Amino acid sequence: MARQKKDGTYLNVRIETTVYDRLEKFSEEAGQSKTVAVERALTAYLDDYEEKQKMLEKYQNKKGEQIYFSFHLSIPNIISIIVVKSGNEVTRIIIFAESSV
Repeated sequence: MARQKKDGTYLNVRIETTVYDRLEKFSEEAGQSKTVAVERALTAYLDDYEEKQKMLEKYQNKKGEQIYFSFHLSIPNIISIIVVKSGNEVTRIIIFAESSV
């Protein structure tokens, strides 16, 4: 019996050979196709991005403040740091941390 066709769109990208080699090794070890691996990786990345955007929106424009910059750290349990400014003055520094529970 033929496999049902997936509702999808073709995406052609050029990636570094080292990234492709890692993807190929991962796919073989995980026993899944490169398509599935890339779909899952992109979904996780985009979900994370959208969650951070919601956090930024929550803390923006409460008192005419603006998000000055935000960045993600590779420190265990720290998700991101946001610096909030009003004019030229830093009014708040917000640190989002994962619960260790």
